[in-house]
Amino acid sequence: MKHPGIIKGIRGSAGIFSPGQEALARKWVHRCFYFGVGAICLIGLMECLFYFAVQKLDFLLGSPLTYLIKYILVPCGLNTAALAVSAFLIRRAKTMWTKACIVSMMYVFVAFVVYTIHIQFDSLGMVYALVIFMTVIYGEWKLTTVTAAASLLSKLISDLFIVWAPVYSAGRISDANSQLDCAVSILVLSAVYAASLVVIGFERERYEISSRLEQDRIRLYEETLTDSLTGIRNRNALRIAFDRMQRLEGNAVFVMLDVDHFKDINDTFGHTVGDQYLQKLSALLDVVPGAEAFRFGGDEFCLLFWDASGEQVEKSCRQIQESFRKSRLCRSHSLTTVSFGAAFYEKGLAPSELVRRADKALYRAKENRGTICFYEKGQE
Repeated sequence: MKHPGIIKGIRGSAGIFSPGQEALARKWVHRCFYFGVGAICLIGLMECLFYFAVQKLDFLLGSPLTYLIKYILVPCGLNTAALAVSAFLIRRAKTMWTKACIVSMMYVFVAFVVYTIHIQFDSLGMVYALVIFMTVIYGEWKLTTVTAAASLLSKLISDLFIVWAPVYSAGRISDANSQLDCAVSILVLSAVYAASLVVIGFERERYEISSRLEQDRIRLYEETLTDSLTGIRNRNALRIAFDRMQRLEGNAVFVMLDVDHFKDINDTFGHTVGDQYLQKLSALLDVVPGAEAFRFGGDEFCLLFWDASGEQVEKSCRQIQESFRKSRLCRSHSLTTVSFGAAFYEKGLAPSELVRRADKALYRAKENRGTICFYEKGQE
């Protein structure tokens, strides 16, 4: 059938976003990237302001040149390089999942730089928690897991192997308090990761419920537009098609048709066979190129042709007649025919008048069973 099918659900979590998720992920990737640009600029500005603050408070360790190099030029250079590499990789990434992963790794690196150069402030380790939780919006547990693993690893590298602040010249976790702080921060980040997975699980469940409800809504809507016996569109759908016809430019041809001697078929072979005739005819109508098929009621059907000439409409109708007459059903029961009445739509013509004209043409066609008649104003 030509009417739209039911929307499919999400495809799981193997790095594949559903259409709705991918649109959201694309927006979030772009926003996160540009937010990263602003964050890097803000970090550089804060480092400059921090320099004046520690100098005024006489907390400056080393010369101003050392501070300029270690806390402004090097961090800003590394962050800017990370931004440039991320932009390069994002442009060449083929999937939205890969792009999201690149942006998340950029944030992990920026967090690593900020935490490493100011490692004396233990609370800065929580910047990794923000990086992990930012991945929740994607709803992909694998992405969150990769980001959490990278965050924990980079923090441990900073704690164990990198000595940037002079105050830690003897080592970052050389005493029991530092070791305890490190362990607590790892536990906190692990808890943030676990909480992120819980949120993702709830969000995914909510999305699936919403998706199922949307599928049910579409299915119920399609049922209101579908004839239960034949499976083609019904009169409700025909009214919608007429509304569209009146809004759009271009010509249309409306055709009404019915099965000749249908009452005799029902009386002779029973209503079950009669229904088979209707189903067979509807199957032929539903595949007519350039036309929409409808069941008008009883044994009456309609075709609405879009941008078709009279010759094209007549050719299609004759093909329907021939295919129906040669069908196994007709050969095994009754070689009945189909009559057609057609009317051209004119701009501003009311749908009821278009139906009346096609019905008038069908009435004339029924006078000579199995014929095709077009409505002409002078023949009323």
